[in-house]
Amino acid sequence: MSTREIVLNAESRKADSRGETNKLRKEGRVPAILYGGKEKNMVLAVNGKELSSAIRTENAIISLMVEGGGKKNLKNVIVKDIQYHPVRQNILHVDFMQISLTEEIEVMVRIETMGLPVGVDVGGGVLDHTSREVRVKCFPKEIPDKLEADVTALNIGDSIRVKDLKVTGKFKILEDPEKIVVSVVPSVKFEEKAPEVVAEAVEGEVKAEPEVISKGKKEVEEGAEGEEKAKPAAEKADKHEKKKPE
Repeated sequence: MSTREIVLNAESRKADSRGETNKLRKEGRVPAILYGGKEKNMVLAVNGKELSSAIRTENAIISLMVEGGGKKNLKNVIVKDIQYHPVRQNILHVDFMQISLTEEIEVMVRIETMGLPVGVDVGGGVLDHTSREVRVKCFPKEIPDKLEADVTALNIGDSIRVKDLKVTGKFKILEDPEKIVVSVVPSVKFEEKAPEVVAEAVEGEVKAEPEVISKGKKEVEEGAEGEEKAKPAAEKADKHEKKKPE
């Protein structure tokens, strides 16, 4: 669990157009929304650099200092969702959820693998991450930074399930205990067979093509030869008809 206090300043603002939102981003600020609690949703703006620093700790409790109407209100929040630019990866928008330190909440916690599986190191297998996070329920100050899974002893065919995760803290995992989170699977080398298959396919195409072309050429030649043979006969018949007395 993280005990570091994170303070983030926010400015209350009115809902605006896309143009005004883009202007905020150009100024280095990030559009945000705060929901939860008994109050109405609030439209905010936060400093981009301060936000990036605040979210370095996963599931951190942030003391959000909201300024608006000449007043400052401190609210305990967690980051619920972040939207990133698909190319530049800068933050486009953030959703904050207001929480109570005396009420349990549900959050997703990251799973981190520890060690190198023997099935990978010796057996040449591959470590397959079926689930990279699990949902847990606890009080805000009891949210774990991560859950560790020691994969060192895993051989090919072995796996770690939710029930095998190391739990050190006052929280409850809400996932199916039998759900697989990570396993070691055999490495399938498709590249060894692929060249042969491709070569056979290409060779078959190369062999088939001349036959089709040759056959077509032969038919054309035979057709042309038949026309040439038929032509003199037609010409003779035509001349014979011209020589007939009227």
